[in-house]
Amino acid sequence: MYGFKLKDVFYIGKMKIKGVVYQGKHTPIIDLEIFNRVQKMFNDSKSRSHDIEFAYSGLIKCGHCGCQLTAELKKDRRGNPKYIYYHCTGNRGENCNKDWTSEETLDNAISEVIKLIVIPMGVRENIVKGLKTIHEKKNDYSEQVKNNLLQQIKRLDNRIEQAYNDKLDGIRSYDEWKPLNDKWTAERDKLYIQLNEMNELDKQFYQKTDMLLGFTENVHGYFKKGNFDQRRRILEIISDGITYKDGELNIKLKPVFQSIVENQYISAQKMNNNRNAETGIIKGVEIPSTPLNEKFSP
Repeated sequence: MYGFKLKDVFYIGKMKIKGVVYQGKHTPIIDLEIFNRVQKMFNDSKSRSHDIEFAYSGLIKCGHCGCQLTAELKKDRRGNPKYIYYHCTGNRGENCNKDWTSEETLDNAISEVIKLIVIPMGVRENIVKGLKTIHEKKNDYSEQVKNNLLQQIKRLDNRIEQAYNDKLDGIRSYDEWKPLNDKWTAERDKLYIQLNEMNELDKQFYQKTDMLLGFTENVHGYFKKGNFDQRRRILEIISDGITYKDGELNIKLKPVFQSIVENQYISAQKMNNNRNAETGIIKGVEIPSTPLNEKFSP
């Protein structure tokens, strides 16, 4: 019901006649910024069921020329998806080997680095404590704002209903009723937009905090089980840049995660040197066989 109305350019002071948009003479009812945000929400909500999502698009650069690696879906002779691979676009026109690699290979190489990121328990406890405080304040603020919006919507509903009854009873003429109805309906639609935005912010809060908790509890496990957006977000959190050159993936970790990885690697080496002479096995952190320099050859 509201979707059709909220797409009407009438509310931003324009008129659409036979597919052509003209500047109207009436006063805009909805701010252009809010109107554009609503259109973006409608566009984002459209189904992407036929689109292919690539996990690392825009995150990895070519180590030769600095161009972004672009992803493509390789299909078999019948047109069925076979595998995803990444290659340099070579758009800068420089001498470039135009390296390429499969998404599965990148998954494995990135996973080996993330395996060494273990967040200290003390840090996680502080994060949880901070989230509890933020959650309480968010709930108080969100409840106040939503109640205020709902009260305003209810008042406008009452006005709209009463004005319509007055028209039916002959108290108001059509010319008196129509502009009031349009004005109050538009104001109500604007309030519904704000209410939907508050609900979306609440949803995003829980999604982001859930990811943060999962990230701090078990970074590697969260990465392996995470969806498309979660895995991208993890890489954005831990790295200052990723390059691919001559078959090697180079992940430049942010300083805090670099320190964690180095400490974890040193601890793992010490544990490895202290293996039980009888069994040769200890319980502890598994480390990749490749020496730690954040470079992995696919």
